[in-house]
Amino acid sequence: MKAEVIAFLADRGLSLSPEKTKITHVSEGFDFLGFNVRTYSGKLLITPSKDALVRVSRKVRDIIRGNKTARQQRVIGLLNPVVRGWANYHRHVVSKRTFSKLDELIWNALWRWATRRHPNKEDGG
Repeated sequence: MKAEVIAFLADRGLSLSPEKTKITHVSEGFDFLGFNVRTYSGKLLITPSKDALVRVSRKVRDIIRGNKTARQQRVIGLLNPVVRGWANYHRHVVSKRTFSKLDELIWNALWRWATRRHPNKEDGG
């Protein structure tokens, strides 16, 4: 099968990268363009990959850490396009758990940011 794919691509002036090409069964799963494709109990599920979650988490944390003294409006203005873009890209797949994890991460990071900015405020609860 691999030889047929190589021949098909060669006719079109393309080639497979030996370092990046991995042939695996779909039950083992694989990552592609920020998604994890895998079958669970005979059902195909496409979810955001763990690497994609790590990358967006790191980006969100970097934005918050880089704006420790910035006003709320600025932090929100910087975070919104990142979060909205990531959510729109992954909204068509099974992503509820991943969105919940990202939501918790953002909430905790913003809570730390806010308590650092306003150390003498009550917690509001």
